[in-house]
Amino acid sequence: MFEVSELMYTASFYDASNAKRVDDIRFYRDFCLQKGGRVLEVCCGNGRVTIPLKAAGVDISGIDRSASMIDSAKQKAAKSGLDVSFCKADLLHFQPSKLYNIVIMPFHSLQYFYSLEDEVRAFSAITSCLEPAGYFVFDVFHPKIHRIAENEGKERLLRHFTLQNHRKGNIYESLHYDRINQVLCAKWRVEQLEETQWIELDSRCYFPMEMRWLLQSNGFSIEQVYGDFHGSQLTDDSSEQVYVCRIKENQAI
Repeated sequence: MFEVSELMYTASFYDASNAKRVDDIRFYRDFCLQKGGRVLEVCCGNGRVTIPLKAAGVDISGIDRSASMIDSAKQKAAKSGLDVSFCKADLLHFQPSKLYNIVIMPFHSLQYFYSLEDEVRAFSAITSCLEPAGYFVFDVFHPKIHRIAENEGKERLLRHFTLQNHRKGNIYESLHYDRINQVLCAKWRVEQLEETQWIELDSRCYFPMEMRWLLQSNGFSIEQVYGDFHGSQLTDDSSEQVYVCRIKENQAI
């Protein structure tokens, strides 16, 4: 019913369309270096966050269900001279061979689990990866219903991008909000020279009180909630929700 189009898992397009997103890398790097221990990035994509953290000295591994993204991550790590463990694995079925002090889930990845059943399974899988009192740190966007309503059905220029071959393009976005399932359905029209491609990018919307309940009901205590990657308080105007959680006592498997 809901999906993320395969083009989003094309490494060259993914890198080009997200080239300006760097604040989250600094946040996760600093947190992991401060806390120490083994780190697992779930839904790691092609290593956009994993590789810079490894380069900074974080003991980090990554998993992702996309074979093409994992292959790209391995190639990028090797090109950088870094030994990073990347594994193709679906979080919902992942069985860790060791436990981690920190699990991170950057770039709104939790929002690609659309059903309550899959959300609970994802939280359970993350719990099974963590040491007792380990940390789960992740971000989701902060939905602003009035802006979604204002833009619904209207196409707008989202961003420009440049591929590694210097080929430039534009991304135009139109939105529809599924109010029953709380899913924001984005359709991207990607224009490159004479070529047009379409991307479906559906994201589950989490509201702050709902997220608090989900976390606390699935074995996590919340230590911090930020409204950006600079440690600002979550407010009505925040564009992000950034959660620092710890596994509750007796929850680790």
